Amino acid sequence: MLPRTRAALVLAAAVVSTGSLVAALPVAAAHRARTDSAVVAMPSLDAQIIARINAVRAQRGLSRLRLSVRLRSAADFHSYEMIRHGYFSHDSADGSSPWKRLGRFYPAAGYRRWQVGETLLWYSPDVDAAGAVGDWLGSPEHRAILLAPGFTEIGVSALHATAASGSFQGQEVTLITADFGLRLR
Repeated sequence: MLPRTRAALVLAAAVVSTGSLVAALPVAAAHRARTDSAVVAMPSLDAQIIARINAVRAQRGLSRLRLSVRLRSAADFHSYEMIRHGYFSHDSADGSSPWKRLGRFYPAAGYRRWQVGETLLWYSPDVDAAGAVGDWLGSPEHRAILLAPGFTEIGVSALHATAASGSFQGQEVTLITADFGLRLR
């Protein structure tokens, strides 16, 4: 793990499922948010997080997660939305639920089985893949999502903001959304 000062760590987890399964539980390189904060996408961190999650899953005999462009788009949208509006939640800025947001990007229509899950994390000022995945594994709710055998796909979006507004109180933060999914016809 990279040396860092851990000023803030917040974790959140959500899972939803429909159908026959019982619930078990590219963006621009830079973007200006409402504040003068520069917001930068971190695609190398995205890839490292996916690799780290897959390594942990492989150690436990679970299948690797495939990158889903649709889930990555959902994660990108949500990470930018949280930074832009200065909040941290699975719900969208308009109050809609995470499964509705995920369903817009990763639709359930036409599938007999659909399941999604999401983990969120923010650090000030930054975090590496080992730190993010390690913290998720340390939380029972997050661990259940990362190690759910039913998930087959993933999309990750890590963003770094130099001065995030709202709940982030102007801090330099790194925010990560990881969206998990399964769709079977």
